[in-house]
Amino acid sequence: MDHSYALRATEAFAVLPLQRVAQFTSQQRQQTLALLQEEKERFPAALQADLLQVESRDQCHQRLQTYHATLIALHDTTLAKSQEATPLELQQLYAQSLSSLDALLHFVQSRYAAQLSLQTPIPQLYQERARPQQQVRLQQLEGQLLAQACDPALVAGFIKALHAYVMRESGQQPLTFQQVLHLQRLLTALEQGPPAQAAERGFSWLDAHLMAFQVNPPFYLSYVQGWVQAYVSDSEDEQEQLIRTWKLAKELKQLPQQVPEALYPGLETPREFLSRWLAEEIDYLEKKRALQQADDWSEPAADQSVQTTLTVTQLGLLLKVAFERKYLKATSLSGLFKRLAPYVATPQKAQVSAQSLRSNAYVVEEYDRKRLLEILNDLMKTIESYW
Repeated sequence: MDHSYALRATEAFAVLPLQRVAQFTSQQRQQTLALLQEEKERFPAALQADLLQVESRDQCHQRLQTYHATLIALHDTTLAKSQEATPLELQQLYAQSLSSLDALLHFVQSRYAAQLSLQTPIPQLYQERARPQQQVRLQQLEGQLLAQACDPALVAGFIKALHAYVMRESGQQPLTFQQVLHLQRLLTALEQGPPAQAAERGFSWLDAHLMAFQVNPPFYLSYVQGWVQAYVSDSEDEQEQLIRTWKLAKELKQLPQQVPEALYPGLETPREFLSRWLAEEIDYLEKKRALQQADDWSEPAADQSVQTTLTVTQLGLLLKVAFERKYLKATSLSGLFKRLAPYVATPQKAQVSAQSLRSNAYVVEEYDRKRLLEILNDLMKTIESYW
């Protein structure tokens, strides 16, 4: 395919030896920057004109795939030279070229995503040329993650798995364009580091990124299971264990999904694995708590407690909402729970503690929420019937 027009300036600069670029005068550098910018702006129209010249859909798809592969190869070549360039002027020149290539790649991948076959294996020559740079990038990322106090065991295992992923031992299927883009997006996100003000959460920022990008080597599935088990069982209080499990399950649901496919297609993802494990753990802890409450049940003293059919969770949620909407007043919500707890009994608890009201008010199961709405709806209908 003759793509000399659409990528003329970009390709000519990318293949130019570094020694030759180092001899550019200031005027030549400015002219090069202008040409790269001009080509970036006219590339969409030039590509469209080129595609209109083909006679069949298959030829159109083939031409797009060739453009795509060419852009990736040019980006790889330019990136390698930018890392070797030491003068500031050359670094700026290559940075501008990389910016143009990024924009062109983004245009092709977004505008022609339906026509591109991202599952196509990357050419062997390009893959061999890209491996050394990917390995250097992984080594730099490893040092960066360790400097940010990430778990050394996680960092070592994760980087080792990605090294094996990039190297592709003999007999393994070559990487596809989709997998390379997946890897690039993952590394770029990790290189940005944790947010300046990280939210308080169970999962670390590194775990959150790995799960969002569906990083699923067997090592990581084993690691994350061990970490979650240790985190939940760190407390001997079973109520606290249940709260921690609920929080992790809720946090897992809120994690974004940055890519459509797992890094290792066909293997279970950390999100799928943990969703199943946490659901089973919640079910086990809830049943265990219900059995213990049934064993501890006794009739409350009539002169001390008011019997309610609400569960502790439903009662805690009701009091919390009433306090927040200012239908009940107290110095604090904790104070309200302390004042009312000694005078309330549920079918499972003859003596309700303020701590259990507080804990259950903030971690509410869907069943309790729906049941409380049904009770409130029944109360409204009953009140309406009085008139």
